[in-house]
Amino acid sequence: MKRTLALLLAATLFCGALVGCGNAAANSVPARPEVLPEYNPNPLTGLEKDGGYPYGQRPVAVMINNIKESLPQSGIAGADLIYEMVTEGGITRMMAVYSDLSKAGGYIGPVRSARDQHIQMMLPLNALYVHIGASTFARDMLETYHYADKSIDGNPTAVRDTVFWLDEERHKTKDIEHCWYTSSELIQNGIRKYKLDAEGEPEAIFRFRSYKENARMLPLSGASSAHIQFSASYYSDFTYEPSSGKYLKSEFGEPQIDAATGEQLAFNNVLILFTNISPRPDGVLMNVDYSFGGIGYYLCGGNYEPVRWMKGTPESPLRIVSAEGDEEEIEINPGKSYIAVVGLDQFSSLTIGADNPLTLPDSASSEALSKNS
Repeated sequence: MKRTLALLLAATLFCGALVGCGNAAANSVPARPEVLPEYNPNPLTGLEKDGGYPYGQRPVAVMINNIKESLPQSGIAGADLIYEMVTEGGITRMMAVYSDLSKAGGYIGPVRSARDQHIQMMLPLNALYVHIGASTFARDMLETYHYADKSIDGNPTAVRDTVFWLDEERHKTKDIEHCWYTSSELIQNGIRKYKLDAEGEPEAIFRFRSYKENARMLPLSGASSAHIQFSASYYSDFTYEPSSGKYLKSEFGEPQIDAATGEQLAFNNVLILFTNISPRPDGVLMNVDYSFGGIGYYLCGGNYEPVRWMKGTPESPLRIVSAEGDEEEIEINPGKSYIAVVGLDQFSSLTIGADNPLTLPDSASSEALSKNS
């Protein structure tokens, strides 16, 4: 009898265990699905932010001397963006923009004075602005937009001695304006000493395609090279390198080299934007008209497409939109970008590839642009 009771008790416990297991299985919480990483791109490149990305800090825009006597420059191959446009006398000046100054790889320069046409591209980026001196128009614009605590002007000797370095060896063969440099460390010194406002990040400069997707194929083939004429004496050339997927930049017919790294400047994206550029009343400085926008071309991956661009007021962001009249921004592939702003009078000098004659459309005139803006 006792043996029978023991067997019944064991069976009861076993069944109870089965019921309990069944209830546990029925009531168990299902495994959480894998959480995919958030799309968190660098706003200047559209690429994934790396481990060293300086969260919460403004990008830094540095004015770069670009006349022939100033070459080679240093520290510019590490820039996320480079803007180039005419300033005066047919010469061009560049503005290099960094999300992370440590990528410059040492000294940056030679540093040159501010120009209002560059400032208008810098303001929407919420960038710390680094320059030595400024034109009257540039200084007025910085004051209008209350940029005193977000810019470093090396024109006062005290600031220059803190934030800039004179290359004495280079000065033996070049004028002094081709010999002033800065660096990540020197700029940080200036931020601390002058209590500058270095906090804040920009909105994305373009509507970038996600770096998690395949690159967008541009509709027109044959963009293996490009020739951009800024004036009678200043021009830039680009050659597409399929192995890297980048356009290599040349200046004055020679590769444009970063002296700090020995690298030729290379970009994933090349944007050529046309507008009216005319002399200011002083007959020297040039006025770049951003008020209506204009036509342009976007080159990437050995292909290209015509685009329109829009801007407007100095603090308004640059927008790249469809050439077909749709004002929705087009997708720009992630990577480093070069942006040239060129006078409409130089349109006939533009070449893209070997067999791509380009015709200036009637809609490119300022009158037509003003009606369509």
